Amino acid sequence: MDFLMIGILNRKLIISFACLWTLSAFRLAADYHYVAQNGQTPGGDYTSWETAASNIQEAVDAANTNDTVIVGAGRYLLPPGPTNFWGSNIVFINKPMTLQSSNGAPESTIIDGEGKYRGIFCWFQRTTTNLFVIDGFTITNCHGTNNGGGVVFYPNNSAYVGLFNSILKNCIIVNNTAGGQWGGGVGGGVYGQQPNASYPAYFISNCVVKFNRALYGATNGMGSAGGGIYLGYGTGTIANCSIISNWATSGGGLCLARYCDIINCFTTVRLRNKQNSFKAC
Repeated sequence: MDFLMIGILNRKLIISFACLWTLSAFRLAADYHYVAQNGQTPGGDYTSWETAASNIQEAVDAANTNDTVIVGAGRYLLPPGPTNFWGSNIVFINKPMTLQSSNGAPESTIIDGEGKYRGIFCWFQRTTTNLFVIDGFTITNCHGTNNGGGVVFYPNNSAYVGLFNSILKNCIIVNNTAGGQWGGGVGGGVYGQQPNASYPAYFISNCVVKFNRALYGATNGMGSAGGGIYLGYGTGTIANCSIISNWATSGGGLCLARYCDIINCFTTVRLRNKQNSFKAC
């Protein structure tokens, strides 16, 4: 496999991220649901701040396709009765929708895995042109036992269905881990995997991805990949991001499929990481 150059890379786009951005901004109007930690009385479908849910999962469950969940400032931990899919997830999203912080400042809206739980898992059973959008969070201290400590985008791989496009923007992905128990981890900060090389697209924009680790297997000694970001099959674009001091045995900063592009990004690696920051998977 060829290694990619460390530094600021500008390459021809295979997908048009401008089109993805336009789709995100101009989708059909849908309902809004709210989450807050202000001592409010949650109720109904959480469609006002006065009746906002107290944890993100309740509002996500109440939302329909293309709805938006607005999350107020605060630190959000594992909710009661979390979805267990590849381990416990603080937020499990199984429909195309937008999850957005209320003030756009990721430093004030935090998803904290307490060192034990995954942050956000996006999963879908049917192929769709609607978008999964995550906007304006700090996702930190999260852990996935195998793949994806902070954020996962994963379809139903059966018979090439469940394909979807996803946008992760204006987020801080910091101090998350994947793997380290039986096998090696993949995607300490962000993990994306699709069964089709050409249709589904990832767009990661204006994010800081730092101090994440994909751990080697403690039991079988297997290596790890994509300490900061791992994007497997599918097309993708990473634009205007800082990818700093992440670690894996292979591709400490990024491990990307051949159809992915990197635009105007800055990256460094831990000095102790002997692998290149970028690696083609």
